[in-house]
Amino acid sequence: MHKNTNLQIPSICTHQTLSKYLEKLIGLLALSLIEDDKENLEEKLNLCRELVSTLVFKGNVEVISKNVFGSHVLQTLLQCITVFQKYDDKLDELLQLFASIIEERCLFELLHHNSGSHVLRTLLKVMANVVDSEPFVKNRKVSDETDIIVLSGIQISPWRKEKLLHWSQLWRKDLVGILRTNQACATVCLLLKLFKHQNLLEDEGAEQLVQDLVDATLERCMYCKNSSFALETCIGVCGIATYSKVHRDFISPNLQALSENIFANYAVQAFIQNTFFQESHLRTFIEELQFERLFNTTSSSIIWRLAEACVRVGACESLFVKKVFKTLAIEGGINPWVVVISTGACRNGPFGADSILNGDKPEGSDGTNTENAVLNESRILIKAAGCSILLHMLKFPQKSIQPLLDSFRGFLRIATEQSKILDLACDRHFSRVLQLLLDPKQGLVSEKIVKAVYDSYKDQFIQMANNLNGGFVISSLYTACTPKLKIEMLETLLPQYDAICARNRKLVSIIKLDEFKENQKLFVKKIKKGQSIREMFKDLITFKF
Repeated sequence: MHKNTNLQIPSICTHQTLSKYLEKLIGLLALSLIEDDKENLEEKLNLCRELVSTLVFKGNVEVISKNVFGSHVLQTLLQCITVFQKYDDKLDELLQLFASIIEERCLFELLHHNSGSHVLRTLLKVMANVVDSEPFVKNRKVSDETDIIVLSGIQISPWRKEKLLHWSQLWRKDLVGILRTNQACATVCLLLKLFKHQNLLEDEGAEQLVQDLVDATLERCMYCKNSSFALETCIGVCGIATYSKVHRDFISPNLQALSENIFANYAVQAFIQNTFFQESHLRTFIEELQFERLFNTTSSSIIWRLAEACVRVGACESLFVKKVFKTLAIEGGINPWVVVISTGACRNGPFGADSILNGDKPEGSDGTNTENAVLNESRILIKAAGCSILLHMLKFPQKSIQPLLDSFRGFLRIATEQSKILDLACDRHFSRVLQLLLDPKQGLVSEKIVKAVYDSYKDQFIQMANNLNGGFVISSLYTACTPKLKIEMLETLLPQYDAICARNRKLVSIIKLDEFKENQKLFVKKIKKGQSIREMFKDLITFKF
């Protein structure tokens, strides 16, 4: 690196334009090592050392960290250290020095700072040998909730464990202050997740931090977003003793109120997702929760979390289905698909223009009493929560969801009448429901139902093929179809081959549209041969209805 440029790096970090070029160069340096860890390795290592040394020894780390542009450069450089560290012990020493400088000068200040807290969180990840799953992707959305990867085969240096645990004890002394700012709360919650990833929660200090944070948030989580987020994190990482305490002293006595609360319902969801959540918990939740007060609110996610738990625990599926059908008054001519898919239609409360429980409002305008509400299935409203409930219900034992499966053809008819067929296939949530339903491995639908789906969508194949979600539905439908229908589908798509290739090359490969285009006669011969084998073993193929 040129000497003059080296000296100017600290000032470049805080420059509005030049900092972006420096950040990009550091990212390219890291990517070059990821792509080829042999070519010019020593030169790359020297460059990384110089960058880190210059910023540590000649730059004001505190100023750069709190600068909106400098913080981005530091975050990228720290991630770069994670990539290079296994090749050079010197970088570990420089990182230790950097962490010590942060602790001495500005640890608590960065903890609460808008830009500085991002640097601090990245430093925590690096010290825990963790890297973002896509750390150097151009134009990636910056988020502290990105997926992280624990680097295997690299032991955490003793000083790193000691430093992380030491910082946790420093922050434990001011939990009330930490809960006052989003930045500090997010940083401490990240530290707890890192402890879990690296099996450090068994340490007495880390365990005490979890317990103290739980105690500090239990009474505040219903009206404080930060407290709710912190409690949600603690429930996700805690041990059985803390989990049981939360259930006994907090969740169990206040289950309905917590589930309905705009903040606390996330803590309830975390409780359901924990591996300690057992059949006894699940049965109690399903029996005691008033689903009608949750279906059309921001708390509707509680219901699909319970459906997810039924699959994970392998119990209470029939109880859940009966509760859902009873709550939504699904009987007679009411189609369950129309009703369930609309769960969460009204995000401000159980009543409103988009509500599926759209009846006369009871006395009072708080929207909390849904007694005597009447069902309105006049239109299909595609909602994420409803799709998630359906997706997990389709994973239940077939006997428990037979009424749902039996009503699917009626749902197709209603969707066609309301011109919702294409919307359903291209919706990023409901498309997954259709994929699972059509999956031959699941054995949920017969050839008659597959044919009904085919007939409903055959006029929409081109639009679906040019949509990512719709393309996945086409691929699932193609797999489920008979050879005759497969050929008809390919003949429909072939005139738009070039356009489909440009938009959805993966779909072309899955349904073998390229093979069909190249030699239609050979392809038809091959697919009919496959049908002959299918007929030979047809007695082994059992459709459920």
